[in-house]
Parts: sequence; structure tokens; C-alpha cells
Amino acid sequence: RDPDGPVLAALPAAGSGPTFSIERVEVTRAGYAAFVQATHRPASKCLEAYNPFSRMQHLTWQKPGFAQGGDHPAVCVSWDDAAAYAAWLSKTTGQDYRLPSGAEWLHAAQGVPKESPCQLGNVDDVSRKSEMDNDKLSCNDGAEYTAAVGHYAPSGVGAFDMYGNVSEWMAGGSAGSRVFRGLSWRDGSRQTPLGRQGTAGSAVGYTHEGFRVVRVIDSSHPAPSAASNR
Repeated sequence: RDPDGPVLAALPAAGSGPTFSIERVEVTRAGYAAFVQATHRPASKCLEAYNPFSRMQHLTWQKPGFAQGGDHPAVCVSWDDAAAYAAWLSKTTGQDYRLPSGAEWLHAAQGVPKESPCQLGNVDDVSRKSEMDNDKLSCNDGAEYTAAVGHYAPSGVGAFDMYGNVSEWMAGGSAGSRVFRGLSWRDGSRQTPLGRQGTAGSAVGYTHEGFRVVRVIDSSHPAPSAASNR
């Protein structure tokens, strides 16, 4: 990790792609709060997917409609918020942080153990109390909504919550069509963990979406000199 930066998992280059490091866990609520405190960034509008009434609930990252601890992933964070966080982290550390590309995220997600879905991540299962839900997995991961980061099995490179907890914003796209990838706490048996992908506008957050960052490693940005345990 860089001084004042997150704990990272290093990935070798895949094919013609660059070497990079990815944050081992999703950006937490406490981590996002530090960014907001430093930058005074206002909370974005937030919605619950497939719930038109959520427009009247005034949801924010501070009040997403369910209880969260500081070690839970930040949700109700828009793509614009996530990009601003990465820019702030770059300025704070003096290194180059950004959102991952889809290819980088998939590279980091490979190698998740073949276990029960509820051992692999926080997904839609019997712990979720929604009566309208007919897509639940039959296991119990112990979390109705978000869970503390780093609780479930890591990927092959040591990145946690690549399977479940929250979907994550990716780099690129346009203001009206930003990509997110990965399962969240509300995604069940009809979704595949690495195939789950969607798009949304830049300015709105969702209760099932968060993000993590990658750290560029090149001649101008050498890797941190020492690894650190999570």
C-alpha cells in the first residue's frame, strides 16, 4: 500500500494489458466518509433498483434504507462520486488511482473457490426478507443487505467481495451509460458472478452499487515498495 492509500492486491499483466494493483476490498462507508469530510462533496441522489417508490425516500450514502457499519461497502454512490474519490485519492497519495476497466475487474475476480454461493459472497438468499423475491438461493450467508467487507472467500489474487456484496462501477462509458459489474446482495440464482453487468447514468447512486479502485503501475508510478497485510 501507498502511504494514506488502501491495501492492494498486485496482478501481473494479462496479455498486452498493463500491470496494476486493485484494492483488496470495496471502498467502505468509513473510507468514503473520510473523502466527503475532506472534499465536502454533497450526497448524490440514490435509488433502489426496480422500486419506483424509492424516489420519495430521499436515500443517500449516509441513509441507504438499511443499517450499515463503517466496515460495510459504501452504497448510494454514483459513478461521478466514485471517479471523484479516485481523483482525491490520487492527489492524497501522489499516485495514479482510477476505477478499474471491465477487463481488469474480470482479471482480479478469477480464481474464486468453487464453494457454496453463501460461502463465496453476500448474495440474495434466505436471509433476505423480501416476500416478492422468487430468485433466492437456498443457502444463508447471514446478511440481509450489505455485509462487512472481506468476510467471504477471496479471489485467486486475494481480492475480496468480487462475488457478491455490491456491484461495482467500472471505468469508461458515457454520462448516460456507465458500466457496473458483479453480483450484489440483491442478486440471486439467475445471475452468474462474472457475467453480471449493467449500465446506469453517471449522477445517480443505487443501494446495491459500490466501487473499488485500481492503482496504476508503470515507469512513472512504480509499485509500493512493501506489501502490507489487510
